[in-house]
Amino acid sequence: MPTTFSAATCITSTFVSPGPFDIYLDSDYNSIPFSTVTKNQLTIGCPFIFSNIPTGTNNLGIKDINLDYCFTIDINDNNICLNCNIGLSLYSATTVSRLYGGILTGTCEPITSYYINWYGPNNSTTLALTTGFGPDFTNEWNVPHPFTGVGAIPLSEGDYTPIIQKIVIGGITYSNTGGTNTILTNLSNCLPTTRIEPLTCSNRTNTETSSTKNLYSHNVNFVSESGITPQPVKLTYVISSTTKFMAIAFKGYANHDRLTLKFSGSSYGTTEIGLEDVLVGTDISSNFNPTLFPKSANTNNYYSKLICLTGLTVNNNDKILITVTPYNNITSWDLYMTCLNNYTCNDCLRTQPYKIIGSSITGKTLTCNQININYSVSACTSSSFKSSDYYTYYLFGQQYPFYSQVYSNVSDLTNVGPGDMFFNNITCSSPGSSTGGVSMCKTDMDTPQKPTTYSKTFLTDGRGVYNITGSSTVISSYYNSWITSISGVYSGSTNPSNLAYYRSFRFNLPDPTKGSSCADAELPMLNIKVHQTSTVITGITGSDYYFRLTANTITNVISLSDCDLYCMSKVNDRVAEINLTSTGNSIYTGNYTLTFATGKYFSNGFNNVSYVLSSSTSSNNIEFASYFKTYDWLSNTLPFSGNSTLLPSFSGTVCNYNNQGYKSTLSNSYENIIYKFYYKTVLTNSSNINDFDILASPITNFVYSGHPGARNYELAYRYSGGNVTYSSSTYII
Repeated sequence: MPTTFSAATCITSTFVSPGPFDIYLDSDYNSIPFSTVTKNQLTIGCPFIFSNIPTGTNNLGIKDINLDYCFTIDINDNNICLNCNIGLSLYSATTVSRLYGGILTGTCEPITSYYINWYGPNNSTTLALTTGFGPDFTNEWNVPHPFTGVGAIPLSEGDYTPIIQKIVIGGITYSNTGGTNTILTNLSNCLPTTRIEPLTCSNRTNTETSSTKNLYSHNVNFVSESGITPQPVKLTYVISSTTKFMAIAFKGYANHDRLTLKFSGSSYGTTEIGLEDVLVGTDISSNFNPTLFPKSANTNNYYSKLICLTGLTVNNNDKILITVTPYNNITSWDLYMTCLNNYTCNDCLRTQPYKIIGSSITGKTLTCNQININYSVSACTSSSFKSSDYYTYYLFGQQYPFYSQVYSNVSDLTNVGPGDMFFNNITCSSPGSSTGGVSMCKTDMDTPQKPTTYSKTFLTDGRGVYNITGSSTVISSYYNSWITSISGVYSGSTNPSNLAYYRSFRFNLPDPTKGSSCADAELPMLNIKVHQTSTVITGITGSDYYFRLTANTITNVISLSDCDLYCMSKVNDRVAEINLTSTGNSIYTGNYTLTFATGKYFSNGFNNVSYVLSSSTSSNNIEFASYFKTYDWLSNTLPFSGNSTLLPSFSGTVCNYNNQGYKSTLSNSYENIIYKFYYKTVLTNSSNINDFDILASPITNFVYSGHPGARNYELAYRYSGGNVTYSSSTYII
């Protein structure tokens, strides 16, 4: 226990006693004075700090030396760290990559406000961040307490020392530095040092159990809605001499975040070598120009990349330095990382022949003068493809990381092919079209701000009623979006005997099964489907505006021929989704109420329509291709110094991907389309649909013949007059 403490006191300048004053501990005027002060020190110098007061002293006796006038001031021991047992809930002395902290607690209550400076790593003078809580010091801190879960703060490795700067307990402000209306006290030893261990190739922070993601050793994510732009996050990843690649996957959500990776190696002294610098999110355009810093990736998925270290000298305990910089004060991001000592290039995509198995070729005659021609291809199995390094690390298990299909028909090609073929039949499709812009999470900015409430109830006939209450801005947004959708070119018909009657409009609402966070404009969205005959009423009750949609049900009464191919199923799809929205009682379509105190809503609440379209068509030749893609910006690592100087001698690439397949420009870089086959099935006799050819386009260096123009085909297989009349061993096995 400390043997001394300090106390602050003042007297008013109009105090009649002129001083100077002797100070006595516990008003023991027969003892030797503890201190002597002037009147100016107690007035003009207010507050005056008495230091080194012995612990246990309860008051100070103040005696005017000249007038023999005395008065007493009660004092309290200001060692609040010890006396109030101040500490952080959810504290851990050692953690990996992240700082966790709950709220300040203690035996003295209530603790209503505070802020804490965290110094480090590994020194007591470099300010790393400031955390805080409560209404009194909001301009002093940038990270709110508590910071746990996805709110835990990623930090570089090292020791971090927390020092409370100010704390309000029971309405009294205690300060580490003193000041007006505060009590000076030593708060520097209230909280213990925290050790942040680095990410390494041997430890693990990733608790994900799903396939692909669980193969990454580390997962660091962060969410902040504090209204204060967070400081850049810095992480340290310690690697070994056998590390050849770092597989990363980074998601920035709607508000882009900046990911920067640098290499710090013992062979290069204090020089930090840049490895990657990229913005990731949906609010930016893609630009992968290798001379641009930072590059940018427009994606609502993960930006995955293999950092190639083969051009660098890597030793044990070298480091990858990771920085994530937020775009604004509403941010969320997710990062997966792992070390790789190797990357398998000769996987099944490279070694399987992808030829047609001749014995599997079949033609099955169907009704309405159709034939189904199928075959099997000697391709990867699904399990072998999804266990490949290409799928796991290069793509992070994604098919659409950049809104472009990355692979097609590469696995489990058993009884596949072009499918049903015919001459001159009526067919139906079910296209979708936009009726408005992108639907995004918004916060009502009206003054005063009103909460929004979403609910569903049921009428006695079973139809569902969706009700929204909120400000005029929110209600007008939904109403105008509804009118725009049903009044335009896609308004449809009110006659159930007309195909145009069977269409559904997408209604965007908050998902009642998810949280209420609107971080990074990613409030979980529920897309339900309503019919154009649904009734909408708007109005005001008290000060709350409302939007009420009664979801009408429909019945399929249309008359169609059996040979109007796919038409009845398309109509039934529309009917089913519309009626489920109305009468369904699942967790998504049953009774629910969801309220957002800060007025959350979706812009363009109605923004898409699905309908049924019929036409007379022939399907007498269908192509069937297999390919996968690589991208130079994911395959190639072009290290750089400073912020912009490329270092070509340190560069590396993965599997020579950038020199295979057809190379085309994309976002100021290149994508490579690697073809495995290109087949075409052709009906050769309109009088006999059983006669057909299978053509093949020769593949050279993973590019089909004629690329990028029309494909050049040669005969691979012919079936005519009930017999196989030709089969090429180049394509058929």
